[in-house]
Amino acid sequence: MIDALAEVVGISNVTDSPSALVSYSVDGTVGYRGFPSAIVFPGSNREVAKLLELATTENWTVVGRGGGTSLAAGAVPPDTSIVLSTERLNYGPHISKPDLEASCGAGVRTEKLQLNAAQVGLFYPPDPS
Repeated sequence: MIDALAEVVGISNVTDSPSALVSYSVDGTVGYRGFPSAIVFPGSNREVAKLLELATTENWTVVGRGGGTSLAAGAVPPDTSIVLSTERLNYGPHISKPDLEASCGAGVRTEKLQLNAAQVGLFYPPDPS
């Protein structure tokens, strides 16, 4: 599994170290824990697509994970699954003031989006709001 994932994202962007697996086995929810087999850190939408295609072919369960702050066990992986971390998908944000529109990677932190919006005179409210 690790070798196949590394072919997509590079070996430095895949881990199955016990300490990492423990860290990614929980989120902000109390009482829920899963033990993934691997954590993968794609750096582009193309890598995400290739990873999901590989997981579909191999019948691997994939759980997407942002900051892991979910209070509804949304980032708790089932045992033997793969955690797909969005940490490296941190491009942008790109703010269009005339269109009141923002676009960014899934790994961009809310604070960064808020600061970029403020720089052009806009306000992005707290998330979740």
